[in-house]
Amino acid sequence: MNDEMRSRDMSGFEGYTLGRLSAQNQQILGDAAEAFGRRLLRPPAATADVNALIAENEMLRRKLAATQADLSELEGIYNRLKAWGTEASKVLDHYGLIAK
Repeated sequence: MNDEMRSRDMSGFEGYTLGRLSAQNQQILGDAAEAFGRRLLRPPAATADVNALIAENEMLRRKLAATQADLSELEGIYNRLKAWGTEASKVLDHYGLIAK
């Protein structure tokens, strides 16, 4: 072998390295193609019906307002009953009708 022929030959290490780089490149390209394919085949995201959500929100706001009004009324009733019970206890205690 002369020097010109020798400079054109690839050493075993060079061949191994070139083959390894080629395999890595193929793996990267395959992974990218697979990821791209998955992205294309992914079902579209569910879309929300905005008008239906707005209507539901309004209905829930009305329901909340009604519930808060009911709660306020019930608190008033509770406070009146509590005051009545306190007054009744004082009267019963005054007449000695509460056992001690």
